[in-house]
Order: sequence, then structure tokens, then C-alpha cells
Amino acid sequence: MLKINFSPLINLILDKHFQILNNFENNIKKIDNEVSKISSKFTKNDLILSNLLERPLSLYFFLKLRKRVKFAFFEHGETSGYQKCWDIRKKSQTTILGDFAFFSHQHGLNTHKNILSKKIIASSIGADRRYFLKKNLIKKMILRLIVGVPLFKKNVVYLADLFRNNSTITPHIGRDLDVFEDTYKIINYLKEHHKKKTIILKQYPTSLYKDDFLINLDGVKTLSIFNWMHIYYIFDEIYFSAIQSSWLYKNQWQKIFLINRSHYPIHMKFIKSKKKINANLNNKLQLYKVEKISNKIDKGCWINLINQ
Repeated sequence: MLKINFSPLINLILDKHFQILNNFENNIKKIDNEVSKISSKFTKNDLILSNLLERPLSLYFFLKLRKRVKFAFFEHGETSGYQKCWDIRKKSQTTILGDFAFFSHQHGLNTHKNILSKKIIASSIGADRRYFLKKNLIKKMILRLIVGVPLFKKNVVYLADLFRNNSTITPHIGRDLDVFEDTYKIINYLKEHHKKKTIILKQYPTSLYKDDFLINLDGVKTLSIFNWMHIYYIFDEIYFSAIQSSWLYKNQWQKIFLINRSHYPIHMKFIKSKKKINANLNNKLQLYKVEKISNKIDKGCWINLINQ
């Protein structure tokens, strides 16, 4: 039986946490003074909206204020429960900590129902209806010029998964090398099957050290600096391989495909309207066409819940 020595990894994680604790200990007086100044401005009727407590100072701020004011936490971008890794990570999400919890999809709420406190008021709220309206052709053309996408040539875009600099260590996530190798295979597949179309690789602006993973392929345009939610509608055909915040920004006028990566697997059983395509990729990449697009529209229900 293969034995793996996890000591170097554990030591690295512990060193990072001890460094954070040491920084807090050395600066605790200053931190407390600043937090006290800010907290004195709040009353019991105030409400803080947030979607993340990722940084130590944010978490400390929450811990100091949670008995003084109410908190409403929104799902952090990711549409919870669709990725298999969420089965492990769901108990660590900030949505379970506040007085209110709001999710992008009903499925995200269903995923958390058994771990949400009965005191938490929760709802699925969707996204702003403006994202799902058919866009003006002139606006699309202008944005294509800005982004550098040909005006009158059909295009295909693949939304690459996030490079994390291997900072996330958990099952069903994979490493940066997995992301790179799968991205390379997917882009090659698109080039082979869409020879008359413009092929675009869209990277996350926040991917760490993405320049170390450049996909240098002729005929492929790479976009990194543009936020997906601002440009999604200028593309004709979209390939996703993760159901995260980007998944919200799609509409019925585009062809939508999902690539299920074994390194970052999706619970495909929750995607109701899909058709598997016999693509010649490999056994670690399965391709599906999403037949029906549905997006829940935010009608302000979360504001009504807060005001009750």
C-alpha cells in the first residue's frame, strides 16, 4: 500500500496560520482601536451586506460586531452544490453565519438547508433581469471592437477554470497543472471543430500567476482583463467547465456547452436539460450541450425579507 508523507504540506499550512496569529498578536491594540471606532457608528437596527469573510481582518470584524448589528450574507459567486467539491466545502461558507442567507439558485439553497440555523432567514434570489435581456446589436458591435473580437465572424469562447497557484487543497479541485493540461486539450478540440470561427480563451482576471500558464496556440485569442459579467453577451457559443459565478451570465440567444472535467467534476445529474455529445476528447473530459437556459430573476424579494 502506497504511503504518502503529508508532513511538508501540513508544516507549510501551519506556518501560514502561525504567521497570521503572530501578526494579530503584534497589532491587536491598533486593530481593536480601529474596529471600535467603526463599530461605534453602528446601531442595532443597522445591517451589513457581504458575500465573503475570506481575510482574517474581515472575519475578526464580523466576530466583534455580530452581537451589535445584523449580517446578510450572499452566496459568494459560486452557484453552490453543482461542483462536487462543494459537498466538502459547504460547511465552511459564510452564508451559514449571518442572520440572512441569499443564494443565486434554488439548488444552492437546497444544498445548505440541512446546515443553516433555523434562526437564519434564507432565500434564493436570482440575478438582475437586465443581464438576461436581448442586447442591442450596436452595443454588441461596439463592445466587440473594444474587446478585439471580429465583428462579423462567428466566435466560440471557452471560459477557463481558475488558476489558484495551488492554494486550494481539497478533493475534486485539482491542481494548476490539471487546469493547464485540460485547457490545452479543450482549446485544441475547439480549433479542430470550429475552423471557420474565432476561438477565444477567456481567463479569470484574478487567476494567480496565469502568465506562467500561457496557452500559445496559433489562431487563439486570449482575454484576461475583462470581467465576464460585462462581456458575456458578445459571444455566439460558450463552453464552461465549472458552474461558478460566470454560469449566471448566459442567455437563451447563445449556444451553451458544459465540459465536465474529472479533476473538477460537476454533479451533472442536477443539470436537467442537457444532451451528451460524443466528442473525441478523452475519458476525463465529457461534453454536454445545454438544451434549455433558465435564469431566476431577482425581483427584490431579499429586500422584502430584510424589511419584515
